[in-house]
Order: sequence, then structure tokens, then C-alpha cells
Amino acid sequence: MYTYAPSILLVGALAAIVRGQINNDASPVSILLGNSSVGPDGPWWTISQAVDYPDQFMSLLPSLSNMTLVVNSSACSSQSAACPLPVPTLFHWSGADTVSGINKTIGTERIPSEWDSNQAALLNMSGSGQVFKQRMTLHPAGDVDVADFLDGMAMAVSNSYAASFPGGASYMLDSGFFSLYGGEQTLIWPDVDGFVRSNNRTLPEAYLSGYIPSSSYGLHIGSVKENVSGSLVLGGYDSSRCLTEPLISNSQSVTLTSIALNVSSGGYAYQDASSVPIEDLLRANGSSLGQLEVYPDPGVPYMYLPQGTCDAIAAHLPVDYDPDYNLYFWNTSSPSYTNIMSSPHFLGFTFSGGSSGPSSTIINIPFVLLNLTLESPLVSTETQYFPCSPWASSGAPYSLGRAFLQGAFLAQNWNTSTLFLAQAPGPSALPVNIKTIAYTDTTLTPANTPPSWDSTWSGTLKALPANSNSTSTATHGSASSTSHSLSGGAIAGIVVGVILLLILVAALIFFLIRRRRRNKQPSQRMPELEEMRPYSGSSGALDNVPSQYHDHAPERAPIHNQKELGAHSVNAVPLAEAPAHADPVEMDALQRPPQELDSGQTRFNS
Repeated sequence: MYTYAPSILLVGALAAIVRGQINNDASPVSILLGNSSVGPDGPWWTISQAVDYPDQFMSLLPSLSNMTLVVNSSACSSQSAACPLPVPTLFHWSGADTVSGINKTIGTERIPSEWDSNQAALLNMSGSGQVFKQRMTLHPAGDVDVADFLDGMAMAVSNSYAASFPGGASYMLDSGFFSLYGGEQTLIWPDVDGFVRSNNRTLPEAYLSGYIPSSSYGLHIGSVKENVSGSLVLGGYDSSRCLTEPLISNSQSVTLTSIALNVSSGGYAYQDASSVPIEDLLRANGSSLGQLEVYPDPGVPYMYLPQGTCDAIAAHLPVDYDPDYNLYFWNTSSPSYTNIMSSPHFLGFTFSGGSSGPSSTIINIPFVLLNLTLESPLVSTETQYFPCSPWASSGAPYSLGRAFLQGAFLAQNWNTSTLFLAQAPGPSALPVNIKTIAYTDTTLTPANTPPSWDSTWSGTLKALPANSNSTSTATHGSASSTSHSLSGGAIAGIVVGVILLLILVAALIFFLIRRRRRNKQPSQRMPELEEMRPYSGSSGALDNVPSQYHDHAPERAPIHNQKELGAHSVNAVPLAEAPAHADPVEMDALQRPPQELDSGQTRFNS
């Protein structure tokens, strides 16, 4: 049975007064997100966050976990520990038992779900960790000469937390999580001595200490592979990362109403598609869904959606589902894979708005951001995958993780219980423009005269050529249709057909030339013929003479078909076919009138 430490709430309140006071006029604090990255299913940008004193810089992923998590150095010390490489700097317990007069206090062992139930379920986590009280130091924009101390803050340390997959592959966490959760100010937890402690979480602690103007944040995950730096601002946001008027929700979830495959310009390379957009992809259990509640969460890697939805999307992509990883692997040898990744193909998400803000918002995620990599220790060779992970919504809600947030802007003001979601840019973003989120704000202003999302990708993604009979509806044979969208089998069929056509043309030319030569040769050799006689079955000695004729007269025999000859004179050319050409014009060229025979030739007389 746990007992409460004496006057813990009062002590916490007095400590807040000593450390600082709420300052609604404070400036936002920018946290560098983009100097280092981790895997093994990304790569993902991380922040380098100072913990303890002197500073230990931890590699942390932004998240909405219940509390900030660091990884104990002992977690990867064993040779059997499957830690992704290279292992970043891990947490070491310092020799000092006190930091700035505040005792370090360690809690009892906790399973992953006691750290954060949603992340534990979605990542299929196992292992143990502990809650402890520790200092964290904010260095605005990475300036180590400026230090905002967050003392006595509740954090967790992973001793052996691991994430695993259905087929048995797993990895030990070697990167922690920087919690942006502020739905509750304090965390109540038991220490190893049985006392129940109460300590602030990261974001509320920064606000209560007067370092930021509100308990809020603005986030764009960005992309390591596509060189889109991330953006994380506490107490504010970078408006250059917010290209559209944000969708507004008064909860931690948003309502997803549709998903579509499309291309912003040029041709398309989707499979089994006669036109774009390809819609009606929000599905479950064999039927369409009118809407689905989903939770944006940077702490989890994939898009956790119904099996029917992932399958409907995958049906038009060069991917194969792998049940061992519950993910879809890209077929990188497919021509459509190359075309999709090099051009503005995107997955479009439509969300319905709340009582304020836009009635709906469309966020487009280019497929080049959905081409992620599994690495060791999960696979023996690097494997490209599409990050839609079929989820049954058991133990955790449907979620849109880091993969989605590479192309989306997310912000929350915990003071007003407001969530904001908008389109984020690609590599060609506007200059940084930090704005404050006031503690009373329920709306955010997007970038001033923002570019279209696809124009920020124009330097990276090039439109495929469209067919000549294209139209704006982007169907096959229309604006988005292109030879690049043909399947490999169709392309092979076309190549074979062209080759056969060339062979036929060559054969026809050869036949015509040979026929012309055959037509000429008999006329040149006709003087050598003593007489044209009916075919008797013997072989002819002359080349190119049709089989109906022979070069030597057979032994005289009665002519049984005399009657059929009728009035024909025996001095005339005997009845026989001309050389095997039915064209009467060509017969003239082969057969000479009897009177033109040389006078020296003997005529046959009966």
C-alpha cells in the first residue's frame, strides 16, 4: 500500500513559485529537429535533448507519450541486445544523488503499458522501465549558452523496452521519446520506498516555469531521405510549415472521411486504374466507411488503419503484404515503383472540421515520403516498405504516425484543448517564421501567401508525360495517362508486337524482291528453251522454271486428251500453266508468242 509524501501538492506548488512563474509574454522555444536521425524503420529525425546535470544529450523522437522516456545505457550493453546501429548516446546514472538540491527519485519497475498504453500496444512492446525524477534543460535553437532548467520533472527510463513484429523480428529501443503531452499537468507515481510522488510532465513544466507562453507546440516531422528538416516549437509554431488553414478539433482525434490516390500533374502509374483520382479507399470489413476517428501521433511510426483500407490502397501500388511485419513491401523492380517515386503521386486524406475553422481539410502526402526503409536488426538487407499497418483498433485507437506527419503540420494548445492539422511543405519551404501560440488561442494563422503543396516538391518530383489525347480528368488516354503507367507485361507485349511487325515487313520486302528476280530470270533464259512441254514428272534442269515444265521432251506417247485440245494446233504452245503467277500482266512477261521463237529452233510437228 502506498502512502503520500507529506504535503506533496503544496511542496510542488511552492517549488513552481521558486523556479519561476507563468509568463504569457514569453517567447516560443525552438527545438532543433533535423541534425540526427535513427531507424530501424525510418530514417526519422530526432532532437538532441539535454538531460541531467552536466548535460547528457539524448536522441529523442517527438511523441505524445504519457511522459518523456530516455534509454538506459544498460539496455544495449548485452551482446544479445538487438539495438539498431549505430547506437546513439544513452542515459548513464551520474554519481551525484542530488541535482540543484532536488533528490533523484526512482520508481518501481513498469511494463510498457504503464509508461504509455497506446504506444505499447501499437509497437507491441515488452520489457521493463522505471519512472524517475530528473532535470531536463531546454537550449533554445540548440544554443547551449542559453539554459532553461526543468527541475524535478517526471520522466521514464527504459531498461529493456523492445518493439516486436508478428513474425518474431524485434529491436531494443535505443532512442527515447520527448513527450509533448499536456492533457494532464502532473504525473502521480509510486517510488521504490512506497511514497506516491507528483511531478510535472515536460510541456506543462516548461509553461509553469515561465519559459514558454502556453502549454502548446507546433510540429512538422519532415523527412530525412528527402532532406526536409523537421520543425518543433514549444509555445508556438513555424507558420512556414502550415500551408493551409488548419483543421480544428477539440479533442486529440480528427475525423477522417475519405482517402484517395491521385497525381497533382502529368501522367500516373497506379496499377489497375482507368482514371484518377482513385477514391472510396476508406474501407473496413468489405464495405466503405463514411468516417473514421484517427489520432495523429508522432510517437508511433506507421499509419495504423483498418485492414480493408490498407488493402484497398495497396491494390493500386506495386507492393506485397508481408504478414511477418504487418507491412507492405515495395516491389522496387517494378517500373511503376520508379514512376510513382519520381513524380507527384500522392495519397490524399480528407478530414471533416469541427464547429470552427474549415468544414474540411485535405492533406496530401507524396508517395516519396511513404517509401521507408527497414534495417538491421529487423531484416538482413535493407527493405523498402509502404507504412500502412493494418490495425484492429484493439488496445489503441487508429493512428496516423510519423509517416503521415512527414507531410502534415500538427499543433496543439493544451490550455484550450485545441488540436490543429494542416498541409506541410516539401523541400522548397518558405523562410522560417516563428509565431506565438497564446494560452487562449483556438485558431492559428497559416503562412502568408503560401505556395501550393506540390510546388514545394517541384524541384524533386517531375510530372510523367501525359498521352496526346489527354484531358483534365486524368483518365487513361487523358490528362494523367502516360506510357509510363503501363504494366510491365503490357510494355513487353508492345515490344514483341513491334518486333513481329518489323519481321513481317522485312519478310514482305524479301518476298517482293525475290518474286521480281524470279519474274526476270525466265525471260532472260527463254532462248535456251527448245520447247515448252507439258510436265511429265521428270525434274527440270533449268533453274527457276516452274514445275509444270521440263527441259527435255519425254518419250512420245499418245495424247489422251486430244479431244479437250479442240481446235488448238499442235504447232501452238501446248496447254500448260504459265510460271506460277496468276497475274495476266506478268504472264505476258514470261510467255513469248510462238512466232517470235528463233528460226533455228525446231518446232514440234505431229
